[in-house]
Amino acid sequence: MVRNEAQAKPGKQATTSIDTFLDNGSDARLRELVSLMYAAAGRLQSMRRELAHSLNVGAAELSVLLTLYGSPNNGGMRIKEIADNLHIAAANVTASVNTLERQNWLKKENDSRDSRAILVSLTKEGQERLNRFTAKLRNVNDIWFAGISAREYSHVVRFLKRIIGQFDAALYSTKALDWSK
Repeated sequence: MVRNEAQAKPGKQATTSIDTFLDNGSDARLRELVSLMYAAAGRLQSMRRELAHSLNVGAAELSVLLTLYGSPNNGGMRIKEIADNLHIAAANVTASVNTLERQNWLKKENDSRDSRAILVSLTKEGQERLNRFTAKLRNVNDIWFAGISAREYSHVVRFLKRIIGQFDAALYSTKALDWSK
């Protein structure tokens, strides 16, 4: 629920009017949430860099590899499918795919359904390397995510999907504001 006017402390303006994040006019809840999101994102990026380093690839390449590895489609994925899965631009995926192809992690083939498209899939060597990697990664994930309930998981996933889905409108709003006043 959004309030018409946030009741901030004298001299301070609340950065939101959404009741969920206000406590007696203070936006401390929202600031705590944003701070925790930054902390979680930073740790996730650090972990991704460390894991990528263990495979001698970059963090972006690791994301592509794990997307392909986790895909139920053994016939490969299109660049756009990978990009959509990772919520990034297809051009970024293309650059990573080209790097990974040179390193024999994956291969590109023409898509039999559409001659204009290509399918990207893991090479046999890439599959084997990721099988060994994920066996070790299981221990890391078991430590990091220990104690997370199915309910907590569902709430976090729903929350993150909403935040991601509302991002473009928020960014547009940011760009439309006159920050000089």
